This record gives sequence, C-alpha cells and structure tokens, in this order.
Amino acid sequence: EIVIPNSVVKIGSWAFDSCTSLNSVVIPESVENIESRAFCYCSNLKSIEIRNSETVIGNYAFEGCKMLTSVVIPESLSNIGKNAFCDCDSLPKEIKEKLSKRNHSWRRRFAVLRKGFTRLIFTICNAHITIKTTPFVRFTILVM
Repeated sequence: EIVIPNSVVKIGSWAFDSCTSLNSVVIPESVENIESRAFCYCSNLKSIEIRNSETVIGNYAFEGCKMLTSVVIPESLSNIGKNAFCDCDSLPKEIKEKLSKRNHSWRRRFAVLRKGFTRLIFTICNAHITIKTTPFVRFTILVM
C-alpha cells in the first residue's frame, strides 16, 4: 500500500505509470490534482481511496488498472476526467455506474469503461510529485 504524504498537493502525469507492484493507494486531503495518466497501467492495483472532495482526477488517470475492484471517494467529488477509469476490467458495475454520474463529459464514454489497476511500491517507481512546504511555496521532485 502507498500512503501519499500530506505534504503532496499534486500527482503528476505518468507519475506511477505501469507500476505493477502497486496494490493500493491512499490519496490524502492535501492532494488537489491527480493529473492525466498518473496511475495508468498499474496492472495489480486493487484499491484507491481519495479523501479530498475537491481533488481533480485527470483524463485517463487510472486507465488500464486491470485488477481495480475498490474506489473510495467523497460523495461530493465530481471533477473526474474523461476515461479516467477506462479498461479497469475488474471494477464492479455498481462502482462504474456511481462514478459515471460524477462527470457529464465522462458519461458518454462510460460504455467503453472496463477495469483494472496494479500494486506499486513507491520506492521502485519514478514519480513526479509536488510538495507544498508553506501555503505559498510548492516544488516538484522526482522520486527514484
């Protein structure tokens, strides 16, 4: 499981791309943006929890996460990019339906939604993350 630190405010595009060792991830309230394809093709990811109702989930953010079965997000979270969960073949139908109601632009593409996800060990994957050190200072680092 990965627990993203509270100092992280953004998970960059492709940050955890194809991290096959990722099993679950908890995204704290501090994260405002999960950019496009941030967790795409994490083939063993089974569960995600997003704690901030204002978090923006980018286009294709969790595409190809084949083992994803659990998505826990606040009821009020509605900014979900197009095809954010496409090719998630194991995602239960009731979760897909619930997610599809969150964003009008995504609804039209919901018919092609499948399922998936992977398990990632944070230390073995390249990850771009943005850290907020004070209310006014942010910087991006590359975790190797």
